[in-house]
Amino acid sequence: MATNFGKTPRDNLGNFINLKELNDIRQTGFYEMEIASAAIKTGVSSKGNAWESLNLGLAVMNNGQPTGRIYVTEFISATSQRLQDICFFANLRDAEGNVICPDPTTVEYTDKLTGEPKTFQEIAELKNVRIYGVVEYTGEKSTNSGNTFPQYSLHVCNERGQTATEVALNHPVTTLKPMLEKLGIKTSDNVRTQQSNVQGVGAQQPAPAQSQPMGPIAQAIAQQQSYSKQNLQQRAQMSQFQQPNTVQGEMYNDDLPF
Repeated sequence: MATNFGKTPRDNLGNFINLKELNDIRQTGFYEMEIASAAIKTGVSSKGNAWESLNLGLAVMNNGQPTGRIYVTEFISATSQRLQDICFFANLRDAEGNVICPDPTTVEYTDKLTGEPKTFQEIAELKNVRIYGVVEYTGEKSTNSGNTFPQYSLHVCNERGQTATEVALNHPVTTLKPMLEKLGIKTSDNVRTQQSNVQGVGAQQPAPAQSQPMGPIAQAIAQQQSYSKQNLQQRAQMSQFQQPNTVQGEMYNDDLPF
């Protein structure tokens, strides 16, 4: 049987990150992240207006390895600040040099349970892109079934903490400076060298067992492990991939192969 690579070649074949195997991050911090999935979801609002959203699955990286996950949803529109900034740092531009979000592509796959052919849409150019950002953990949200999932506010920047606008205009860190300084990051330095000093905002941190200070990823995973022990029975029931959606009361819950 022939090996089918699809109509459009892709980079990073074999570098697939399975977000289902990672725990949710439940700590505010500055993180380096890799976009593992960039699926498109569409719908109609209660007022009858059609909408389209980008559902990002982000792997939190530590020393090149995925150690946690974050899901965020963004409406696709010309007024989306976060979408613009993500596309800027992904260096997605048209022939005239404008920052763009490319059109979705359709992906065909076979349902592992039913064997039925299915499709979904994604922004393929965003997959495997590395971004940085201040991630604010804002609490939990419950579904009608009783499951809970974390909520986030993502502020995209580069490794120094500069927003897309600040990079384009060659301006120093300004917009995110209060957040970064609250996290203990010296904005005059490359923030990648400051990660060992990052602390969560508004949350007490468990005392580290080792003598060396814990970095943000280690702290987040330690906190997640404690959280998981308290919710093991509940989380065991979450066999399907779930993604919060911006429409009230609706979950992004299907059998997409990521």
